[in-house]
Amino acid sequence: MNFPELSSRDRRHLLPSRCYSVQSAQCVEILLPSFTYVTYLSPSQIIFGLLSDRFGRKWPLVANLLLVSVLSLGSGFVQTFRQFLAVRSLFGIGMGGVWGLASATALENIPAEARGLASGIIQQGYAVGYLVAAVINLYLIPHTTWRALFWTASGISAFAAVMRALLPESEVFLRARREKLAEPDKPSQSRTQIFFHEVGQMLKNHWSRCIYVVLLMSGFSFLSHGSQDLYPTYLQVTKGLSRFDSTVATIIGNCGAITYAFFPVVLLDI
Repeated sequence: MNFPELSSRDRRHLLPSRCYSVQSAQCVEILLPSFTYVTYLSPSQIIFGLLSDRFGRKWPLVANLLLVSVLSLGSGFVQTFRQFLAVRSLFGIGMGGVWGLASATALENIPAEARGLASGIIQQGYAVGYLVAAVINLYLIPHTTWRALFWTASGISAFAAVMRALLPESEVFLRARREKLAEPDKPSQSRTQIFFHEVGQMLKNHWSRCIYVVLLMSGFSFLSHGSQDLYPTYLQVTKGLSRFDSTVATIIGNCGAITYAFFPVVLLDI
């Protein structure tokens, strides 16, 4: 990435100490996961979740995907290191809503006995996307520019938004809305009020389990992003591998992730 060399002030405020001896382009690759996935755990997950309960699964997801598409497109036009980090942080906020909306749409409309396998298939969208990005980085970027990777991702997100717009609304959501309209005289709380009430009851009655789950997922995220996001840079900077070889290693790793991830859900369904 052809950003101007960072000043000493920028290095002090933006870069961890391990980046001081590495070129700014490599620092972008190191810092990008941190900025994106910290904001991935942002309130956008709650906001888009509440919007989906109020307005349906379809259009909030379409809007979310279009937001991600626009921010990914903008990532390819930044000119400075700080602009890049700012746009990618906003991208993480948009990305935070995709998983909840997509999984709710998929899982609530299939039989309960198939949800274990289906959730495993959905989860592999992460590894498949990582694999596609690695292949693009291997064959397209050397002949164009690093910006093409983000422009391609923008097109994929826009295509997904169009496909979702053409598909029908979740039948479960429509049925729940019909049931609510059929009982106009029945006093009821809004979905937002119900959500916050249930969250409060969960934290009150199961606070220790909530802490355990947060710590568990923190550990999973540490292992996942430590072994994936930083791995290509680690291979190039520490082990001296070429960009081509480090990308091939990433592709092999994601093929393994896609293959192995199905075993636990298959065993659970047996």
